[in-house]
Amino acid sequence: MNLYILAEGRQTERRIYPAWIGVLSPSLKQVECLSAIDKNNYYFISGEGYPRMIDVTLINAIKDIHDNPKFTDFWVVLDSEGEDVEARRELVRNKIDSSGIDISHCEVNIIVQNPCIETWGLGNRVIISPNKLTESFLDYYEHYDVSSNDPEGMGKPLAYDGSIAKYHESYLKSMLALRNAMYTKKNPAALMEPSYLQQLISRAYAEDGHIPSFRHFHTLATQLEAKAKMLENRVA
Repeated sequence: MNLYILAEGRQTERRIYPAWIGVLSPSLKQVECLSAIDKNNYYFISGEGYPRMIDVTLINAIKDIHDNPKFTDFWVVLDSEGEDVEARRELVRNKIDSSGIDISHCEVNIIVQNPCIETWGLGNRVIISPNKLTESFLDYYEHYDVSSNDPEGMGKPLAYDGSIAKYHESYLKSMLALRNAMYTKKNPAALMEPSYLQQLISRAYAEDGHIPSFRHFHTLATQLEAKAKMLENRVA
């Protein structure tokens, strides 16, 4: 099996997804060019932001997959940006269907980060200790406690001028600073740690069912590993 990943983000997903796939689907190896695709590989490309991803890069990705029958799976990764998750999925499906390009040999899955990938990072409960909050973090904590409430349910304050994704990013930066950790779009190293990933997995499968869009990603990643293992056993 081989996976093609098209992700909206220019920088963050390019680093986080390979790090997490390395833990969840270790049988898959990343390749840097389409011609290197063989078996149990994945190819990652940035959509260069939204809406360019929908208008341009998605069509180019579909053409790549059509021309390369070795691809068995196609992930389209994008933020909801506060819009309805299913509406975002439908937008991608319609664009693929209306392209007229046949990729029926490939299973398509649309991962909607709700509202953004930083929201998933907010799912690490162990970062926040109520008795060790800094003054700079209090405004975020008093607006919405992500350690108790689902981060995907957090809106932005009425007085906040930026987007909901930008607010979630700012919240994450302030939260990580509680542990002297840094986060930037270019360097999301804190989230790439296997221990951080494990905290998100624990949160996603707890009884409260928080960060469901992350759980969807995790389910797909573990299914890929099962497919890859099955292929390895068949070849052996």
